[in-house]
Amino acid sequence: MLPGTSASLQRFLPISLPLLVRTWWDYWFTLLISSGTLMGFHWLAVTFLPAYNLRYRLTYIRKMPPFVKAMFGPDLLAISSMTAMNSFAYLHPVTLAILMAVAIIIPSWMLVGQIDRGTIELTLSTPTSRKKIVLTTIFAGLLAGAVLAGAMLLGTWIGIQRTKLPEPIVFKHIVTIVINLYAIYILCMSVSIFTGAIASIRGTAVGLAMAFCVVAYLIHFLAEWWKLVEKIAFLGPLYYFRPIKIAAGTYDPTQDILTLLGASVVLMIISTIWFSKRDIAVV
Repeated sequence: MLPGTSASLQRFLPISLPLLVRTWWDYWFTLLISSGTLMGFHWLAVTFLPAYNLRYRLTYIRKMPPFVKAMFGPDLLAISSMTAMNSFAYLHPVTLAILMAVAIIIPSWMLVGQIDRGTIELTLSTPTSRKKIVLTTIFAGLLAGAVLAGAMLLGTWIGIQRTKLPEPIVFKHIVTIVINLYAIYILCMSVSIFTGAIASIRGTAVGLAMAFCVVAYLIHFLAEWWKLVEKIAFLGPLYYFRPIKIAAGTYDPTQDILTLLGASVVLMIISTIWFSKRDIAVV
């Protein structure tokens, strides 16, 4: 390969390979721990299913404390199978917290983190445009989310293979649930990209993105018993995630997924334009 050929090739790529590699080098351990935790959690979720034995025990479900009912969401009474019971693991705070954390920390580091640390000038001194930085951030975030989604599916699959269940789990429904959850991850990632594109301090960007995730969960949680919040529940991303109904095979989440992805695309476009035109002051 002739000298400079590699640099010339990278110039035509929509992403920056050096920035992508540097991000992977900085966060591979975080991603490994996160994916390992998700895999283990979803493995255990299947393993403990036979102990619950909740099939058709709707009276017991109705008597659950309001706090627990709010965690399940409005589709609580649709839990009538092992697949539906397992779907709750994908709405569990452990799953959501890990996904949202990764969705926030990687984009914030790649955008505002470089400004905050004063390394953005070094990055921009290379043949790397601001647009390419944002596109690399999007790609890195999507790749990290795909790893986490795969880890969850792997954990469920291992649990199914190694656990004697009273009835089979419909794995294709679990895959659909994960696709829907991945769309929520993309939206939260897009919010993090947006806050990273407009902020100059990483703490500010992370705080704003975390506030969005917390408010999103509170809207989902409080909508179960607060009529005022129920009326605005459609503003929260978890409104477009119905894992229990999907597991029951009575719900098609295509429209929900498209809505989440549409909002994500809008945020990504705005972020790209904003970051490309903003003034960046590095002290």
